[in-house]
Amino acid sequence: MKVALVNPFWTYEHSIYFGCRQPHLPLELGYSKAMLEADGHDVLMLDGLLQGLDNAALAERVASFAPDMTVVTTAPTYLFWRCAPPELRVPGEFLNHLAGRGGRTVAVGPHGSATPAPTLRKLGVDLVVRGECEEIVAELARQSDWSKVAHTARLQGEGLACYGGVHASSFIDHPALSWPSDWIAAHSHHHHRFDTVQKGAGAEVEASR
Repeated sequence: MKVALVNPFWTYEHSIYFGCRQPHLPLELGYSKAMLEADGHDVLMLDGLLQGLDNAALAERVASFAPDMTVVTTAPTYLFWRCAPPELRVPGEFLNHLAGRGGRTVAVGPHGSATPAPTLRKLGVDLVVRGECEEIVAELARQSDWSKVAHTARLQGEGLACYGGVHASSFIDHPALSWPSDWIAAHSHHHHRFDTVQKGAGAEVEASR
């Protein structure tokens, strides 16, 4: 299967988001990519801010890849799922540009985890993952019948169909991640470092969940 993983181009005009607005590595997509590739899938991972691609350009990259499934995150990185931008304008803009050219669509992140029905209606995706998403994204790529995949939700008629509760990832089993060198070069931010002037490449280290 061909799978596109997309961290959209985040902008914060008229947003009440109070978290960090610097680019960060999309940890949940990195783990998803590693697990999908271990299963033999062909994966395209994109990050709007780190690659300097707006949502229209991201959509064209995805459309050219012609994936069977496109996954978009509703927060800039897993590190900020706890205080994500409250509105869904940015992932919605990417999906509007994609315009049905990305195969089956999946939203991951805190919005679909906490409020799946409004997230599904606002984004128009086929399915949302509820909770931590890496193992669930890999399972969606294995299954043609998504009603068999737990920890997901989708609209069914006028109602909401939920399959299982919110997922907690087996974090310690995840592989170590590697990132494209140009992504690291574009990541100059040292998050929550106050003791000295930032100099050189920055990165995130996730030690627990």
